[in-house]
Amino acid sequence: MASIDAIVARVRLLIDDPSGADQEFTDAEIQDALDRRRYEARYYPLTEVPSVAPGGTKTYTTFDAPVGDWETDVVLTDTSYNVISPATSDPVAGRWTFSTEPSYPVLIVGFTYDLYGSAGDLLMQWATREKCAFDVDADGLGLKRSQKAAMLQSRAYDYVAKCRTRSSSLVRTDEVT
Repeated sequence: MASIDAIVARVRLLIDDPSGADQEFTDAEIQDALDRRRYEARYYPLTEVPSVAPGGTKTYTTFDAPVGDWETDVVLTDTSYNVISPATSDPVAGRWTFSTEPSYPVLIVGFTYDLYGSAGDLLMQWATREKCAFDVDADGLGLKRSQKAAMLQSRAYDYVAKCRTRSSSLVRTDEVT
């Protein structure tokens, strides 16, 4: 689980649920939410980023994934499927840099997560729990606990609007072609 600890911590920041005695979700619950929005890449080609030296010579030692938020234990391979090790890694941004130019395309195998979608799911769960809270009016003083659920739902909708889109193909079996 060490490779996902930083991702769990980032989701905690998004939902404003610091770990400790008063936390709303356990790390395991956050990881479950992340796993529901996990994407697996199997030998997906990374995009080479050129570095231009004086005189116009281009080298390709930096490679980007189309999305970020990768686990730290991804595997990068060359065109012969030999494992290659980068000099620097930035799994949050999805960028890896090598000390020498590898043969490309560089391929990635690993998992990436939709943090905003997971945070939205968790906030909706939290809002559902808060729906059981009640408002109190006494002697002209009103305490409105229901506003917490509304605020959590509003934040959840904001995050879901930022989540990754998914697509799938549907095939009709009842139609004759």
